This record gives sequence, C-alpha cells and structure tokens, in this order.
Amino acid sequence: MGKRGFFAILIIATLISLAVFFIIFYLVNPYTTTWITILVFYSDLIILLTSVLTIIIFYFRSNALSGQTNQLPFSQSLRQGFLISIVGIGLLLLKAGRILNLWDGILLIIVVILIEFYYKK
Repeated sequence: MGKRGFFAILIIATLISLAVFFIIFYLVNPYTTTWITILVFYSDLIILLTSVLTIIIFYFRSNALSGQTNQLPFSQSLRQGFLISIVGIGLLLLKAGRILNLWDGILLIIVVILIEFYYKK
C-alpha cells in the first residue's frame, strides 16, 4: 500500500475519532461515568492526536524537503506523532490522578525522547 492508502486510512481514522471525541465530550458526565467510558475517551484521544500529529509532521517535512514526498518515510512521521501523543496522554493521566509535578513531566518527556533516539535510523 502506498502513501495515498496510508493517508486515506489516517484521514478516515481522524474523522471517526473526532466524531467519537465530540460525542463523548458533549454527552458524558465525567464525574458519574464508568471506567470503560474513560478508557474509551483516552484511547480515542490517543488515536485522534496520533493521526492529526502525523499529518502535520508529514506535511511540514514534505514542505521542508521542497515537496519530495517520494523520499519521505511515512513511518517516521507516524512514530513521532504517536510518541508526542503518548506524552500528551501521559501528562493528562498524571494530572487526572493528581500526581503530576514538574519532575514527573520532565521525566516522561525525557523517556519519550530516549525512545525516539533509540528508534531513529
């Protein structure tokens, strides 16, 4: 499957997860809901953030390399979008658990940066 197929799947996933996000955001009371709804919310948010960040990163990379999209690896943009969304969701989960402080946030960011350096080719 080429980059067009990956982008089609990514855009469809973005639209579906955006619809689910707004449905949960407007119809669910977070104080009286079950843990399953919160799990669906966070998993949907990670899909939404990953897909949007992947599209943005790939777009900026393709413009930086003057439109040479045939030489750009899509997997790098997907990995970086996923890792950035992991940082965002991790910070939200720490904040929801009321255990987020400056050092925990910095440590989470450092761990994700180290993971990126490990997988960077």
